Amino acid sequence: MTYSLDTLKTSNSKGNVAPASAKRFAHEVSLIAGMLALAFCLISLLSFSPLDVAWSTSGGVGASAGAQTPISNLGGRLGAYVADGSYFLLGFSAWWVLAAGLSVWLASLARWLRGEATALSPARDALRIKFWSGLLVLLAASTALEWSRLYRFEILLPDHAGGALGYLAGGLGVKWLGF
Repeated sequence: MTYSLDTLKTSNSKGNVAPASAKRFAHEVSLIAGMLALAFCLISLLSFSPLDVAWSTSGGVGASAGAQTPISNLGGRLGAYVADGSYFLLGFSAWWVLAAGLSVWLASLARWLRGEATALSPARDALRIKFWSGLLVLLAASTALEWSRLYRFEILLPDHAGGALGYLAGGLGVKWLGF
């Protein structure tokens, strides 16, 4: 695929760069930042250890008197906090959030590759509302099922299976629907 030299240059009559190119640049920067954030979250979730110091745990104690073990999360201290918070709130259903983030990032990348404008429209807004509300329903159902059925995995998590959301939604689900 080749481009002419003037393809990327859009200027108005005064010779200034048009506002559309600034929006496209901001879109490109957000794509790069989103890719880095998704990669960081993936690395943090994959390298989670309950022995890392995070907000729900004090970490493991080393062999010397009171010395804490080093953080084993590949994302460092921030990665340990992200993974611990994600697993604490959602359990293993935190992977749904990462999958949804990847889906949103890929859709944004496709819009950028097609050169579409990022302007908001009522149809796109309705689709976004459906997507995010569907994700919330999926998370509630997934964490509730995880809390009620996959409790054997609690030793791998900082809190209950299904996390705090599963603890709330699972209890209500068992009460209304039965075990």
